[in-house]
Amino acid sequence: MVDKEVQDDFVARIGSAPSPSVLQKVVIAKCLSLGDHLKHGDFNEIKSSSHQAKCFVCYDGISDVATGKTVCNVDEYAAVVLAYRWDWCSHQKMAAHREDEKSISRSVVKVISQNEVIVAITKQMPFPFRSRRFILRTIWSGPDPVDGSFLYCWEPFEEIVARVNLNFNRSSVRAKTTGFIKLTPTGLRSCEYLMIQRLESGGHIPVSNFSHILSVSF
Repeated sequence: MVDKEVQDDFVARIGSAPSPSVLQKVVIAKCLSLGDHLKHGDFNEIKSSSHQAKCFVCYDGISDVATGKTVCNVDEYAAVVLAYRWDWCSHQKMAAHREDEKSISRSVVKVISQNEVIVAITKQMPFPFRSRRFILRTIWSGPDPVDGSFLYCWEPFEEIVARVNLNFNRSSVRAKTTGFIKLTPTGLRSCEYLMIQRLESGGHIPVSNFSHILSVSF
C-alpha cells in the first residue's frame, strides 16, 4: 500500500487500539517527566531545519547530555500527524533517508503490538566524530479524553541488542535518547506539535555539535 493508505488505515483503527499496558504506562510517564526541564534550566534557541519550527536546547552540565525541545503548529489533524510519525519506514521517510547524507540507516526491528514497535536509526556526526546509532522502544497513546491529544513516546531499548543481530556498524557509537511528541488539536484541522527529547551521546561531543542530532526529528 502507498503511504496514505497505510496512514489512513492507522487512523481508522485508532479507536480499536488496546489501552496502554502497565509497562507502557511506566514508559510514557518516564518520557513525560522530561517536561520538568521546562520548569527549570535555560533553553537556548538553535537553528531549525524547518522555518515553521522553533528548536531549543538545554545542556545538563554534562559533556554528553542535552535536552532538546521543538515546537510548531501543523495544519493537519493530530491523528494524521501521529500516523505519519508512526509509519517509521514509509516510502516518504525512506526517500528522505536516502537523500539525507546525515542518515546512515533506518529500520523497524520488531513490531510488539498495535501501539508498540522497536526501531533503529543511525545518524552521521561531523568529522572526526563517529556516527551515533539509536535502538528505541516507541509507544503511542490517545486520544486524551480531556484535550484530544496524542502521545508518541520513545526510550532506549537495551534487550534487543543481546537478542537480535542488527548488523551493528562498529564504526558507530551506541547513543541513547528518551523523549515524547505531544500532538494537541487546536482547530478543525490543526494541532500543536511539541517534542522534548533527552540525548545521551555515548561520548564527548562539543556543545556546538549537539544540534546536529537534536535538530533532527526522529
